[in-house]
Amino acid sequence: MHPSLRALRTRRHTLPTLSAVAMEVWQLARSDGFDFTRLERTLERDRVLAGKVLSRACAPERCSLHPPQSLRDAVSRLGSSGIADIVLEVAVTMQVFRAPGYEAVADAYRRHALAVARLGGPAARETGCDPGAVFVAGLLHDVGAMAVLLVAGDEARRRGKTPPSHASMVAVLNDLTPEASAYLAETWGFPDDIVGAIRRHRQDDAKENPLGRALGLAHALAATEAECPGPCDPPPAGGAFDPADFDLSRRAGERLVLTAHDVGAALNPPPMKENPSP
Repeated sequence: MHPSLRALRTRRHTLPTLSAVAMEVWQLARSDGFDFTRLERTLERDRVLAGKVLSRACAPERCSLHPPQSLRDAVSRLGSSGIADIVLEVAVTMQVFRAPGYEAVADAYRRHALAVARLGGPAARETGCDPGAVFVAGLLHDVGAMAVLLVAGDEARRRGKTPPSHASMVAVLNDLTPEASAYLAETWGFPDDIVGAIRRHRQDDAKENPLGRALGLAHALAATEAECPGPCDPPPAGGAFDPADFDLSRRAGERLVLTAHDVGAALNPPPMKENPSP
């Protein structure tokens, strides 16, 4: 096992964490017998998260001429799947894509993850699987890179050395990110099917199940069209998902029913602010 992965599993370093409230809200939103009141009360336990969720729910692409005026109103309008996606997106954006000394790289990973997650809905329609599961897998498929960067930086500083540059770590990140991402997703409590899809998303056998195929398709589209931080390069031709087979400019409308607005919104998420107001 690579030393960085061993360090993750032995918890020798501080790893990215996901809000317990966000995870609980996500589980409630996806459970049978969805309880709006219980979900609202759970989300209110984290005022910062609740404020940002309400702000995101008021975004032009999500709200009508009359934006939601309260958290309860937002939850009612968005429904279980909508609130699950927004809560997780906000929590991961705020807490996970952070790596001191690698800020620009972390933001590139964040943008790529959002692109893959948002292209997951159309990819799910193409492959016949749960859009919510594809969204989560897309959002989390590269979070392990943050852990690897944190470990590398911590180890270098512990030895009195300068943390390695991102350019010098591209090969290592390519090798370790899928397993590290799956490890974090498992640690946070996500279901086995999502963890497995994250772990195998760059492997040939990923296409053997609908979730893996949808994640690979969304990943290939995002990697083909968007600027990537390095380890999100498309799989090689002949692998599980040849991006040429799903050329966005020629086939998106035909195969995925994507409009130009859909594609632009997915591949150009808003920049991350250090202290955005709720």
